[in-house]
Amino acid sequence: MPGNLRRQSNLELLRIVAMLMVLVAHADFLALGAPDVYAVRHHPYSSLTRDMIYSFVFVSVNVYVMISGYFGIRTRWKSTLAFVFMVVFWRVIIFLGYDATGWPRPHNSMTVFRLMIPGYEDWFVEAYVLLRLIAPILNTYIENTSVRKMCVFVGCYYAFQIIFQLVIGEVYMVFNSGSSVLSFIGLYVIGGIFRKTRFHERMSAWKWLGGYALWSVFAGGILFSLMYLTARPWPEMMDMFQAHNGINVMIGSILLFLGFAAMRFRSRFVNTVAASTFAVYLFHMHPFVCPFYLDACRDLYANYPTLPYIGLMAALILGVFTFAVCVDRVRIWVWQLIMSGVDKILLHNSGLKII
Repeated sequence: MPGNLRRQSNLELLRIVAMLMVLVAHADFLALGAPDVYAVRHHPYSSLTRDMIYSFVFVSVNVYVMISGYFGIRTRWKSTLAFVFMVVFWRVIIFLGYDATGWPRPHNSMTVFRLMIPGYEDWFVEAYVLLRLIAPILNTYIENTSVRKMCVFVGCYYAFQIIFQLVIGEVYMVFNSGSSVLSFIGLYVIGGIFRKTRFHERMSAWKWLGGYALWSVFAGGILFSLMYLTARPWPEMMDMFQAHNGINVMIGSILLFLGFAAMRFRSRFVNTVAASTFAVYLFHMHPFVCPFYLDACRDLYANYPTLPYIGLMAALILGVFTFAVCVDRVRIWVWQLIMSGVDKILLHNSGLKII
């Protein structure tokens, strides 16, 4: 049954890698912007390198959702409240920390209040909350539907998105280039298919990962070549080839997921760190924190040559990741303390225990 699978350190490691990829993607394209036609034509090596990096890391969101589909989300009151508490905890603690510095607030009081609502000004949290709500329906579908029928569904689902988005473009606002709960549904089902079929066992982890690396190089090269030859702007090429639900990104996401799924090892440390990966996203993408992160990335890019820049960026990314994971241990401790008290009250009054 979904949700009853024990934590698998290989896929927990993939959660960590995926979140580090998110930090890299935001440090590059969100902070610096995508290479335009001028950069591609006049600075080809730098533009090609950045296109390659983007091709490698843009799979991060997809694999994160596939992992959820593989294990199955248990939409119980306790897990749902824990997720909401995590979002609210980070928004409150960042607000208090920001306020303590004495810096002027970048938003008015009403906006600050709205920021406490999970999903406000954050498409990923909003989509993931909706995915958690519909997860019981998807779990029932995965458990009671043959693999063949699910594969047909997924094939038609993504064919519709890709063809209409490329040819007509009328589904852009619906699927939002893969940045929506509708696209998450397909990824969740794909994860469920891999759990039922054990498809990752057909090859070794290194073969899957090698395929992912080769495909990412190929996809990045194709993107660069098309921009160089056709002089078409990045947003147009992004929608065609490098969207979350684009064929290039989908193939890369699947190969990376299968590579980690084929690994076999156990690590308590990996499992512990992976439990706080979502906190890394909540921290660095908070509206109060994100501008500082992006400005730091821009400053490093503008003021340092290549090798020092790479070293300093790696230190910044690892520093942000480590800080968020460490602070999140406080959140976990507080939540366990709260639930322990709630369980004691319920057991004392009615013999019930929250599940």
